[in-house]
Amino acid sequence: MRLQHPFGELQGGSDESKVPVRVLSAFVVVLALAGACLLASVGAPRARAAARIARVVATQHGARHARVDEQVAAAGLYEVTVQIHTNSRHAHLTVRIGSVVRRVRVRRHIAVLRTRLLVRGHRVSIVARARRASPRITASWRLLNALETAATGASGASGPTGATGSTGATGASAPVPVGPPNPIAVGVNVAATSGNFFTSSAVLGAIDASAPGWVRVFIGWNAIEPQQGGYNTAEIANYAQFFASLPPATRIDVDVWGTPAWAAGGSGSVSTPPVDDADYASFLSYLVGAFGGRVTAWEIWNEEDSSGWWSGTPAQYAALLAAADAAVKAADPAATVILGGLTGNDAAYLAALYAAGAAGTFDAVGLHTDTACNITSPSVFQFNPGTQTINQYFFLGFTSVHATMVANGDAAKPIYLTEIGWSTTSTVCQTGAWSGQKAAGVDPATQAAYLQEAYHCLAQPQYAYVRAAMWFELVDNGASTDPLDNFGLLAADLTPKPAFAAFQAVSLHGDQLSGPCG
Repeated sequence: MRLQHPFGELQGGSDESKVPVRVLSAFVVVLALAGACLLASVGAPRARAAARIARVVATQHGARHARVDEQVAAAGLYEVTVQIHTNSRHAHLTVRIGSVVRRVRVRRHIAVLRTRLLVRGHRVSIVARARRASPRITASWRLLNALETAATGASGASGPTGATGSTGATGASAPVPVGPPNPIAVGVNVAATSGNFFTSSAVLGAIDASAPGWVRVFIGWNAIEPQQGGYNTAEIANYAQFFASLPPATRIDVDVWGTPAWAAGGSGSVSTPPVDDADYASFLSYLVGAFGGRVTAWEIWNEEDSSGWWSGTPAQYAALLAAADAAVKAADPAATVILGGLTGNDAAYLAALYAAGAAGTFDAVGLHTDTACNITSPSVFQFNPGTQTINQYFFLGFTSVHATMVANGDAAKPIYLTEIGWSTTSTVCQTGAWSGQKAAGVDPATQAAYLQEAYHCLAQPQYAYVRAAMWFELVDNGASTDPLDNFGLLAADLTPKPAFAAFQAVSLHGDQLSGPCG
C-alpha cells in the first residue's frame, strides 16, 4: 500500500506517557471448591451445545489478581463469557484466558468479556490482574465444536467456493477440513494517514476499544537517520510513547524501509537499494536497542516486488534481508523477522528470492491483499489460465505463496498478512486492466461484510499457516478520493465506519460467521 506521507514527518508529541500496568505480588489464599457439576450434557457438537464443567475457583483477599481454573468435559472451541467484579468503580485489567490475553476496562465495579477459545486439553486458567483493584472472576462456557467430532470429519466448514476461473472452469471447493479452526490473530495498521497517532485520543481510544492482537507501523530509515549516525531521537521517543500507550499484550510489527540519500550513493529516491547493506543492518540494530524489546516483529522493507518501493533486483533484496536478519537476531534473538509484505500475493517474486538464496534468512513471509480496485469478495477467486494456481490479486491467492514456500522447504514457516482491506472510494478504477471499466471501491456496508468474511475464511483449519491478518488501515487519509486513501476503519474525521464495529467484534470475540468460507 503506497503511503502518501512517509513516517518521520510527524511532529512532536506529548511529554506525558502512560505507565504500563504492573502486577503487584500478593499472597493468595486459595479456597478449593472441587467437585464435578453437571451443567448440561455435551450432546451434538453444534453451536449452543453446553459443556460439563468441574470448577476449581481460586480467590484472594485484597490481592491484585484473581484466578479461576476451569475443568471442561471436552476439548474443543468454546465461547467464554467472563465477568470481573472489582472494588474500584473504574479500573484497567489485563485478563488472560488460557493463551488469549485481553485488556478490559471496568466501569461501575464490573466488566464483561466475551471471547472464543480453543481448548486442546481439559483445563484452562483465567487470570485477571489489576494495578489497584481487587478483582473477582466468574465465568460461563459454551461448547461450539468438539475436537473429537472435527477429527472424524462429521462436522466442520468446507473450503471456499471458487468463481469462474480464467480458464472458463469453476474453481473446485476444498474438501471438508480436518482439525480445529485457525485462531487467526487480528491486527491493524496505524499509518501516517492516521494523523498524530502518538497522542490522538481518538486513535488510542479506537485501539483500546478493539484490542487488536497486532499493531503495525512504518518507520522511514531516511527520516530517522538522515545523516549517517545522526538519529532523530525525538521521533524515536514519540514511537516509544505510542508503543507504551498500547494495551500491554499488543504485539508490534515495525516495517522499516526508505533509503536515505547518504546510504543510496546520493540518490534522492528512497526506493533505491543501499550501497552497503551493513548500513541498513546497523540502523536495525539501533532501533531494536532503542525500543528495548517492545517490538515483536521487524518487517524488512515494504512491497519490494513493486518498483515504487524498491528499485533493486530480487537478488539485491535477498542480500538486504540476510543482513537484516543477522542484525535483528543478534540484538534480540526472540524477535520475528518478516520478509517484507509482497504486493497481491506475489508467489513469483518469492520464488525469485528463493532462487537468490533467501532461504533461512526470515521467520515469516509478509503478504498484502489490499490491492487497488479490488472489489471482489474474499471468498471468490480465479485460477491463472491453464493452472490450479489462484491468481495473486484475489484474497485467497496466499495459498499459492504457501505452495511456493512448501516447494522450497519452508512448509513450517507462517504467513503474515500484514495488509488486508477494501477501499470505500466511490470513484472509478484508474489502474490495471480494468481501468475505467469498474468501480474502484465498495460501499461502507460491503467493506464491513468483506472484513468479516475475510477473517472467517482465515479461520478455516486448512489455512492454519496464516498466523495474523492486519487491516490496512485504521483511519482514512483526509478528503482524498484515491482508493489508497480510503481503506480506513474510521473516516478521516475519525468517525467509525461500519467496518470498525465488524473489526471490533472479530478482534474481541473471534470469527463471527458460521458455515463454509463464502
